[in-house]
Amino acid sequence: MLLLRRCIDILAELPAAERAKLPGISAPGAAQSLAGAVVDRTV
Repeated sequence: MLLLRRCIDILAELPAAERAKLPGISAPGAAQSLAGAVVDRTV
């Protein structure tokens, strides 16, 4: 859970264009990657 929280912090600091450069995050999915991580943490 702590690792996911850190990932959320990192994703929140990056604009979508920078998140799209991360491994496993596509350009279309970059805008939703932060929201998906937050939802995953709360479920």
